[in-house]
Amino acid sequence: MQIRLGTGCFYFWNLSLQEIVDKVGNIVDGFEFIMDYKKINDFNGIDLLPEHKCNSIHLCPHEKSFNAFDNLKSVMKELNVKQVIVHPQQLDNFEQIPDDINFLIENMDFRKGSFIKISEVLNLVNSRKNFGFNLDICHLEELENGLTDKMIDSFKHKIDAMHISLPESKLLNIDNCPHYLCFDSGLSMPKKLPTNIPWTIEGIIPINSLEMLKKEVEFLRGYKSL
Repeated sequence: MQIRLGTGCFYFWNLSLQEIVDKVGNIVDGFEFIMDYKKINDFNGIDLLPEHKCNSIHLCPHEKSFNAFDNLKSVMKELNVKQVIVHPQQLDNFEQIPDDINFLIENMDFRKGSFIKISEVLNLVNSRKNFGFNLDICHLEELENGLTDKMIDSFKHKIDAMHISLPESKLLNIDNCPHYLCFDSGLSMPKKLPTNIPWTIEGIIPINSLEMLKKEVEFLRGYKSL
């Protein structure tokens, strides 16, 4: 299992991307960098460890359209990124999306109003050869605890990567935060998740609580799929 850390987990820490990389070190196998084109220079010269071989980019959900593809490709090359995660609502103009970038489409939470159903996401995924599927288990579990296991057999072979978090926590209650770490959740983990693809941790990590990330990684590495 390859485990990467979504940089959004450090939302409350006020750290640069390099500071996040330095603080986390070799706890994880790589990172999923949230990329805002307005801050493209933040990605220049990030110094990764040799262990960080499993990296991805999550295009900032607030970006309404794709721009600056040359810049994106340059960052992908520098950070050894193979997958770019996008929200389907960002795909304003399908024809302008290059064919040489591996875009993974994410299923949405119920607040977005569309692409909540996996079938809807997969229809989009199947429309282009360079589209894949990023399953966000939290978005399904927020609809109904246990929904992932009820549905996953029908699309398990289509999943290219996953966002891992759960919508409840026994220890934390953060306003407007539906993404919590799994090890301390009052909810059970889905039991049928594939382990041969990258898992990206998306649960919020409270300030000065790096030990919680270590516990999450240990918890996930012990996962056994049915």
